[in-house]
Amino acid sequence: MLGSLADYIENVPGCSRRCTLAFVYPAIVTLVALAVVIGLLTYVVPQVVQVFANTKQKLPFLTVALIALFGLRAATYGWIVVVALGVAAFLWKGALRVPAVRLPGTSAS
Repeated sequence: MLGSLADYIENVPGCSRRCTLAFVYPAIVTLVALAVVIGLLTYVVPQVVQVFANTKQKLPFLTVALIALFGLRAATYGWIVVVALGVAAFLWKGALRVPAVRLPGTSAS
């Protein structure tokens, strides 16, 4: 019994380290993807919008929607986006405390 307890105590730090490393890679990928999207929205989209404005062509709906979305850029409404994300994170964290939300399909007893 003591031998298996010793093995368990020896394996816990390794398991904890592996779990931590398993979360680091998705976090880095998410941060890089976010940086790419921010870069595209701040550098590429304004140039594309300028090209479309110069050609004076009728644009597809999705393009118009993207341009309208870009019109809500962080310079003007950034604080609203930050507050909305904070409220959403707070609500999500609170919702996860409810067993029915955390485990859909199970009844809370």
